[in-house]
Amino acid sequence: MLNVLSKKKFVPVSCVLYGLSIMWLTSVMSVRIFPVPMTMQTCGVQVIAFLMSPVQAFYAVGSWLMAGAVGVPCFEGGKCGIDALFGPSSGYFLGMLLSAPLMSFLMRKYRNQNAGFLPNASFQTLFSVGFLGVILVLSMGYIFLSMFLGAHKAWCVGVKPFFLTDVLKAVFGTLLMKGLMTLREK
Repeated sequence: MLNVLSKKKFVPVSCVLYGLSIMWLTSVMSVRIFPVPMTMQTCGVQVIAFLMSPVQAFYAVGSWLMAGAVGVPCFEGGKCGIDALFGPSSGYFLGMLLSAPLMSFLMRKYRNQNAGFLPNASFQTLFSVGFLGVILVLSMGYIFLSMFLGAHKAWCVGVKPFFLTDVLKAVFGTLLMKGLMTLREK
């Protein structure tokens, strides 16, 4: 069983493996649009962040990025390598790497104030944290994409088409966590 809520300071191999699996699965679910494909990765990052400590979440997402960088075909469309990591999607990748521990940190603060595994966490609390993660990912994606395409075009092709779907993915991640909380209570 994955012990993602332990107070230990090490990162179990299982966290890395679960993180790799979640990120790979959410990478496979994609729609090809240029220059950045639309995937379920932000939802995967949200799930990882809600289940793991900040350090574990960082390593889980970071291990997925490293696996892709060294040639494991775990990015959208089976892409891999340094070119895929540092291409037009690089800002989004960095945003995911930063948002996972941030969202986890915020949920950990919530857990510390309310003992247990996200006890009675409201939809609003879960969604707010997930939405913050979406904003960070889109912001980093925009900053990096604007270096490739310019500010206006980066907004038009790198943020605008993704905003609504990423908000919906945050809703989906929130509903998934609420479902896990309900199952855990039984």
